[in-house]
Amino acid sequence: MMPNPAHAPVTFSPEGSAFPAPITGAPPPLPEAALRPVPFTFTGSAGEYFRIWIVNVCLTILTLGIYSAWAKVRRQRYLYRSTLLAGSPFDYHADPRRILKGRLFVFLFLVIAAAFNAAVPELQFITQILFFAIIPWLIVRSQIFNLANSSYHNLRFHFHPDYRGSYRVYLVEGILSMVTGGLLTPLFVCRSKQFFFRNCHFGRTPARFTGSCKRFFRILLVNPLLLALLGFLFVYLSSQLLALLGTDPTQGEVGPDTGGGFGFPPFLPLFGGSGWVFSFLVVWGTLAFGMVEAWVINHIWSHVELGRHRFRSTLNPFGMAWIRLTNTVATLVTLGLLTPWARIRLIRYRLAALVLLVPPGEEAFLAAVGREDPSALSEELGSFMDADFGL
Repeated sequence: MMPNPAHAPVTFSPEGSAFPAPITGAPPPLPEAALRPVPFTFTGSAGEYFRIWIVNVCLTILTLGIYSAWAKVRRQRYLYRSTLLAGSPFDYHADPRRILKGRLFVFLFLVIAAAFNAAVPELQFITQILFFAIIPWLIVRSQIFNLANSSYHNLRFHFHPDYRGSYRVYLVEGILSMVTGGLLTPLFVCRSKQFFFRNCHFGRTPARFTGSCKRFFRILLVNPLLLALLGFLFVYLSSQLLALLGTDPTQGEVGPDTGGGFGFPPFLPLFGGSGWVFSFLVVWGTLAFGMVEAWVINHIWSHVELGRHRFRSTLNPFGMAWIRLTNTVATLVTLGLLTPWARIRLIRYRLAALVLLVPPGEEAFLAAVGREDPSALSEELGSFMDADFGL
């Protein structure tokens, strides 16, 4: 007699949280050519989101930040329910009171740390050590909370509380990234993605990240360096052209060239006296950020697997750069009033390039094993100190 998958056994972690046993013995992944693409769609509108956003901002200010927990739930619920996969929306179920509890915990810790530093300034290193030591724990608790309160087809996501792995990634490798001046940041990003997806489940279906860490070094170190060199080369050639035409780029004014020919303009006066240089670098930096962001997103999501399902992201780096630049300009010109429009536009663009690759004959995500009462397990998870710490 075959066992009923709705009554699958549940294992318990040492921390006391119930987690479904992952599916084992699954067939190997199919080649991408044999998978059927199922696109994500986003139905949210800037007008609807603006109404949510403006109310959230006003009430958060009036309540001195207390309403921010309810604001997050309203915002996330709208965005989740506006995101559809195979015609079905995602959903967000968080209790704002638990979010508030988590934020009050962090606020209380910071107040106590500030008071201790003021009273015993020579022992400030103690609070700094405690701060770094608690961050990996907070990240795990936040991931547990956020995923347990996210669902699709009434089935919740889950995050396994791997605290040892969290400290290894976010403390040890995070510190190594800082002490090397950011040279190991690509490795840190890669390890953090591996850690997250390795501990992420949809129902009883495990996820994993198969991307290459070497690729992150090219995306996050080599490509930005080349873009920066290209930007400074443009500044240099433009400065020489202006000098040739009789404009002094170091002073930002038209007049006879006092630089003595084609010498390289000194950068300090160039930044101080020429607004066009600063403006160009800001614009170029925003465009470069958008391109790097697209490369990172494509690499991550094109190497995520969920059981036999895969994802594929095909963001255009130049399109992403244009979105970032125009969103930034629109937000600045309107003093922030177009922030909701910019966010909806960005989300819609990202999701339009994302698809789920489904094996033949299977509906998206429905291969995951269900349970009798998925909401009951989420409440059990929520009762064990689940709180969102704003991470």
